[in-house]
Amino acid sequence: MQRITYNDVTTEFLIDVRSPKEYAKDHIPGAINLPLFTDEERHIVGLLYKKEGRDKAIIKGSKYYGNKVPNLLKSVQKYKDKKIVVYCWRGGMRSEAIASLFASVGYNVKKLRGGYKGYRGWVNKQFEQLDIICHVVHGLTGVGKTEKLKLLPTFLDLESCAGHKGSKFGHIGMTPVTQKMFESNLLKQINCNKLMVVEGESRRIGNLFIPKQLWHCMNKGTHYTLTAPIHERVERIVREYGNHQNELIKVTKTLKQPLSKQRINEVCELFSTDINQAIKILLTEYYDLNYNTGVHKEYDWESLHKILKIL
Repeated sequence: MQRITYNDVTTEFLIDVRSPKEYAKDHIPGAINLPLFTDEERHIVGLLYKKEGRDKAIIKGSKYYGNKVPNLLKSVQKYKDKKIVVYCWRGGMRSEAIASLFASVGYNVKKLRGGYKGYRGWVNKQFEQLDIICHVVHGLTGVGKTEKLKLLPTFLDLESCAGHKGSKFGHIGMTPVTQKMFESNLLKQINCNKLMVVEGESRRIGNLFIPKQLWHCMNKGTHYTLTAPIHERVERIVREYGNHQNELIKVTKTLKQPLSKQRINEVCELFSTDINQAIKILLTEYYDLNYNTGVHKEYDWESLHKILKIL
């Protein structure tokens, strides 16, 4: 069975044969999950391997695998005309079994050398060697950094990569990812670009951290501050979070200084009667006081866009 490294993957179609939980934690971007074992089956085989040895584990795994062959072939039939690369955790028995099955019915299939573990080694190396020029846009909450910067082809969307918007309310309406998935998403967006426009963030986004070398590139980049009138900021936040009032109230109750308990209770009541006023209070009396935009030159969107779009 021919093996290739992730660095050699170009137009091939990737199939991840690890268990659903393994796949959910992180996978190569674009890969589909065609698990050889369910999560429970993988657990059973793993315990058997530790307690009774490799041979017993293989026999047990083969029984699970044998029952799945018809469905595996049916699931992959639509990809039969593609170049396929199969991978598991380390490029071992699981990927060997699936790749051999596909090859036996004439599919153009290869194995990924080192499997997912090899891919993670590649990810780490990419970040160690990362050297990109960053143009970093700061701005108070609600000025529309993400919304507006998405218009640029070189935008590195940290928030979408993380599944979190960075603030205490940042998880609302988002699906958080693991640190490894965050890193995979970042590299997919960076691709081979040498220049990226990014939002000014702290290094921590939710429970995740911007990789050290990317953070270094951001810090040494060119920095700007985007501005917007308070009424626009309020309207934008209401559009974005207005359908999540229960979650807004829940998070607001956890806020501390500079808001007093009395003020927090007033804001929570306003979410039901005047959400615009509630958001305005949160912006002007909480977020704006805690946000450090630095000493970078300020721009409205029109003037900043003219600068960034020619980069």
